[in-house]
Amino acid sequence: MRVYGLAWVGLLAIAVANGVVREATYGPGMRALASEWTSTLIAMAALGAFIWWVMRRWPARHARHAVKIGAAWVLMTVAFEFAFGRARGRAWGELGAMYEVWNGRPWVLLLAWVGGLPWVMRRTSEAGRHGQKTT
Repeated sequence: MRVYGLAWVGLLAIAVANGVVREATYGPGMRALASEWTSTLIAMAALGAFIWWVMRRWPARHARHAVKIGAAWVLMTVAFEFAFGRARGRAWGELGAMYEVWNGRPWVLLLAWVGGLPWVMRRTSEAGRHGQKTT
């Protein structure tokens, strides 16, 4: 799992770069929620491309392994978000608000994307090897 831990650092770098670009360019001119959604969609594309590359280069051994990879990435991401947010002086409630999908917050969707992609990619590559449809 070491290579996937290192890959998470790449995911983190992409996410941080996405946030920097948002704050330096389009974010200030948009409503906060619209900026979050725009940033999330950009992050999904960028992180998806990186995860695709990682999983092609170092495929998961089996579907359960892919689930463990995705779960580890999600847990590391959530731990980082809370630790970094607290270090920057954000309140627990403010950090928890990122997960309020009922208020239109997209963060959980990005976590599901990052967590689920290793499994999806494993299953589709498995189906392709066995001549099955991947739809």
